[in-house]
Amino acid sequence: MKLKLAVEEQKIIQRMGLALRAARIEAGQTQDEFAARIGVSRWTVAAMERDGSKVSLGAWLKAGTLLDLLNTWDNVFQKEDDPFARYDREQAQQQTLLKTRVRK
Repeated sequence: MKLKLAVEEQKIIQRMGLALRAARIEAGQTQDEFAARIGVSRWTVAAMERDGSKVSLGAWLKAGTLLDLLNTWDNVFQKEDDPFARYDREQAQQQTLLKTRVRK
C-alpha cells in the first residue's frame, strides 16, 4: 500500500531533508561516511535528503541524534499549549488552594 501525503506533509519532509543535508555538510561528512555512521546505505541518506517519506523513523532519529538535530524534532507531536487555557487552569488551581482549609 502506497502512502499518499498531503502537500503540507511533503513540504515538512522536504524541509527536514534540507536541514539534514545542511547539518551533514556542516559536519564535513559525505553521504557515504554519514550512511556508515547511521547504519544505512548511501541511497537511504540521499533519499532522506531528497524525499524521506519512505525512510524509516528509526533512520531519521539516528541521523538526528548524530547531527544534533534531535532536539528540533523532539516536540514534533506536542500540541501547543493555549495560553488562555493555561491561565484558566492556573486560576482554578489557585482558587482551589485558597478554599482549602489548613488544620492546626
